[in-house]
Amino acid sequence: GASAVTNVSTTNANLRQLHIFDGQLYAGSGASTTFRLGQVGVGLPTASGTVTTNLPGLPVTNAYNSFFFADLDGLPGVDTVYIADETGNAVAKFCLVSGTWVAKGTAPLNAAHGLTGLVAGTTVTLFATSGSSTANIATLSKLVDSTGYNNTIPASATNIATTAANTNFR
Repeated sequence: GASAVTNVSTTNANLRQLHIFDGQLYAGSGASTTFRLGQVGVGLPTASGTVTTNLPGLPVTNAYNSFFFADLDGLPGVDTVYIADETGNAVAKFCLVSGTWVAKGTAPLNAAHGLTGLVAGTTVTLFATSGSSTANIATLSKLVDSTGYNNTIPASATNIATTAANTNFR
């Protein structure tokens, strides 16, 4: 019912996805030298002028679409993030180690876009959508990472559905 909109953060205008994990708002970006996966202020900001900062250790060169955070180390707070990395044609895994997000490998996935998941213990099951510019089709894939915190992601996803030509998953 509001008649006005508050622009919470103007750090970057090219945003891909917004998600809330563990009470914190995060934003993914496709083009910015400031951040590609950033924390928007602290918690769930509502005031204009909030700054979005790149997660420490994450490169600002790839186009990040969707992402999924998990808490796998048994301590409070998220410590693992999976990123649909369109530039890298993969799902990338990073773990928070001593305050810095450290790369823990990638699973190839052409033109990775959508990403969601669920956590059971220390096993993360991811579902990702991706596209193909050459075949004009899209895929829905499943990736199970049972390696836990601070270990390398498995190197392959399983294709569970493919669209007809010239259609896509949204």
